[in-house]
Amino acid sequence: FYESIQRTITHHNPHLVTYAEPYFDPTDPYPSAPLDLALNSNAIGWAPHWYDAVTLFLGYYSRWLSFDFEWNIPAISPIGIDWTFRKNLWRIKHGKGQQSDKMHVIVGETGVPFSGSEKDY
Repeated sequence: FYESIQRTITHHNPHLVTYAEPYFDPTDPYPSAPLDLALNSNAIGWAPHWYDAVTLFLGYYSRWLSFDFEWNIPAISPIGIDWTFRKNLWRIKHGKGQQSDKMHVIVGETGVPFSGSEKDY
């Protein structure tokens, strides 16, 4: 599927990179790019989504509290949260034994929380 879309796009402009987004799997928060995509890393990139679950559930960002779901421990203080976020984003870039460090990776969404009230807009 990804390859057919990529061929269509690069037919019109060979310099464009097509970004593929993984399906959401709650049991796998750090999906790796499929091997066939990684082998064509000059033309196809990987665009997984990442959310800070605590921010998503609370509806606001806390500078002092988050959670490290890999280690199942709270991340406390700006330093601990920064370290946890960096580790999570590194895992998105490199995946579980990511096939290629040359693959283009952008985070497709960062989960900005909103409750639907007028204050959020």
